[in-house]
Amino acid sequence: MHNIRASGRDLPFTPSGYIRAQVLLMTPVTFPVWLLGVLYFFFWRQGRPYRILGWTFIIVVGIFIVLHGKDYYATPAYPMLFASGAIAIEQFSEGKRWSWLKPVAVALILLGTVPLLPLFVPVLSPESFLRYQAKLPFKVQPDEKSMLAEPMPHYYSWCFGWEEMLGAVAKAYDSVPAEDRADTAIFAHSFAAAGAIDLMGPRFGLPKAISGHQTYWLWGPRNYTGQTMIIVGATPDEVHRWFDQVTVIAEPHNPYAPPGANTTVLLCRGKQFASLTEIWPKLKNWD
Repeated sequence: MHNIRASGRDLPFTPSGYIRAQVLLMTPVTFPVWLLGVLYFFFWRQGRPYRILGWTFIIVVGIFIVLHGKDYYATPAYPMLFASGAIAIEQFSEGKRWSWLKPVAVALILLGTVPLLPLFVPVLSPESFLRYQAKLPFKVQPDEKSMLAEPMPHYYSWCFGWEEMLGAVAKAYDSVPAEDRADTAIFAHSFAAAGAIDLMGPRFGLPKAISGHQTYWLWGPRNYTGQTMIIVGATPDEVHRWFDQVTVIAEPHNPYAPPGANTTVLLCRGKQFASLTEIWPKLKNWD
């Protein structure tokens, strides 16, 4: 989180803005449920044995407010609040005076959620979603400056472009002589591209990716020497100092994809370094 802020790409929230973002992220109609869920752990006799869950939620949200975390960082804390809030509503509904509460709560949540469903589940085509998004009375808040250029919310844009990228990587890999492929590393400049290669690569006959980005750096160069490398997400100028030959294989583009998927694929040969293991510390990117 420090590195993200230091790179200048974050859009930090104010404390009140972070709370408001939580309400919008969970949808306003569910706010009474999870708020009731927090209160259940502190003020209901049946909820007191589980009070640590209430403190867990408060501490987690508090930490992200202080450290300027992204709004979605706190989302894993909500299922327990929906559960406790539902129990509180059910207990209220047991009395005749409040028997209407349960069906009304369910109806309100459904009526309030269905119109917003395309924001959370990809039920619309990209074209239909863009028309839907343009008619919303509010604007979806991006989490980073880079997301401002994405045509759709971050989580939706990042569903596109990987097939095209994998096709370009496979084209580069297939162009390498068969006897050299065992020592042909696929290096991705981001964990997103590396993850797409790991997840979808077997369909294209590709090996696992390596990367210097975040946790991928900890996994090392996987015994590759670096003599032949397919590099995803760099420009020729950035890698020319490392290799004798740098060939642009493709620059795939999907209009709905984020920059991480619309990226240049390079085939690099003739390393100008002793070994990939030796330069691996220089490739660390914890951003």
